[in-house]
Amino acid sequence: MILCKMVSRISGALHPPVKGAGWLANKLKAFYNRKSRPTVIAEVLGFELELEPAECVDGALLFYPHFYDRREFAFLQRQLQPGETFVDVGANVGIYSLVASQLVGNRGRVISIEADPYSSEKLISNVRRNNIRNIEVEQIGVSDSSETLLLHQQTAGNRGRQYVCWGRRWCANRLFASA
Repeated sequence: MILCKMVSRISGALHPPVKGAGWLANKLKAFYNRKSRPTVIAEVLGFELELEPAECVDGALLFYPHFYDRREFAFLQRQLQPGETFVDVGANVGIYSLVASQLVGNRGRVISIEADPYSSEKLISNVRRNNIRNIEVEQIGVSDSSETLLLHQQTAGNRGRQYVCWGRRWCANRLFASA
């Protein structure tokens, strides 16, 4: 975990980004994950998050949080105003929801939608851990119609790569869309 903190501090000091810093952080992440690592609680962009170093998004947030989706976060900072509503579809561990929560403030609202039961529980845990009151978490899939579909669960490496499938035997969980 010391390596994660060190890389995070170094990458945070490299603002604006230095060419090759992301590549280096990815190499260090791969080195760190050469053996199984436990779930950790880490401070990322001012929030305490429960993260799994071997997961794609979690590992990026641990090893190079200041580079992770930096353009998208900059866009949110320019666009979101206090009192507005932000909807995070496919919220994963909730980093977008948490950032948006700060930007819209106490008068604003964030709706975090995460279909995967495992990721949804982590999202709820991260919201509670940070004592955020303006985030509503919904464990449901999003569709253009009211239907019951199956969710294929990616259980290792990139849990954010879930997808809905129609009647295939290898799909695991049912999602119930509300009308």
